Amino acid sequence: MNKEFIKYNKDETIKDIIQGLQFALEHDVSFDTSNDAITAAILMLREQQQHIEHMKWLMKPKVMTQTEVFMEHNSSFDGCIWLETKSGALAQVFPDKTEAGEIRVFSPYLLQDNVIGHYFTWWNVADYNIQWRCWTDRPDETQRNETPWH
Repeated sequence: MNKEFIKYNKDETIKDIIQGLQFALEHDVSFDTSNDAITAAILMLREQQQHIEHMKWLMKPKVMTQTEVFMEHNSSFDGCIWLETKSGALAQVFPDKTEAGEIRVFSPYLLQDNVIGHYFTWWNVADYNIQWRCWTDRPDETQRNETPWH
């Protein structure tokens, strides 16, 4: 990568320094670190970048473990999860209850006159991550294809 050398004058404002540092960090630029304030700002911005990258990673849809699916069912979880079948179907579902090695999920759908119906299905827990799996958020086609079934 092409590295540049930047030296800041004391006359520059803090805002200018921070903007310059953000640009420099994004473009892999070298710094004159003789100024403690600049060094501290660099470290702070790098920590923020790492935190942002970590948060982006956490926000990506992930296949849930069987335990997580049951935890969602047993908790006061208000949201939905995404159920994918080995045949490729994908549906927004809510875990409902477990019974004799199976978990029941339901999917709401709209009937006539704004009445909401619920479609219930039972899934064998032993087939989890073999015939069906759940995602924390809606996965795109690439994520579905690149995530192996176990």
